[in-house]
Amino acid sequence: LGGMWSLLVLLTTANFPDVMMPAYSENREVFLYFGFFIIVGIYFLVNVTTAVAFNVYQECREHDAEWFNLFQATTIKAAYDVLSTKNDGICTETLKELFDDCRNTSLPSKGVVL
Repeated sequence: LGGMWSLLVLLTTANFPDVMMPAYSENREVFLYFGFFIIVGIYFLVNVTTAVAFNVYQECREHDAEWFNLFQATTIKAAYDVLSTKNDGICTETLKELFDDCRNTSLPSKGVVL
């Protein structure tokens, strides 16, 4: 577990000399291992991890956008149905009031951010 922690510190390059120097003082060829680990870690592992996290974020964002569009379409249709059954149509003034109310109404508690 201590070795894995040391490699994580090495990967972040936060305290690189403290991790490498004890092994380097024992055997000078160990710099090949550390150099390879840093190159592969920084240019491959970190990029893959970032790409996976970004893809998950994008999928969640698309799901929230789909949910918001469905919610918006459902509520607008419901409002239209309510208004159109009252007096066989919607006059311009009523439609303006509806849009003003929709603009001032907050979203439900799903926490959608667009």
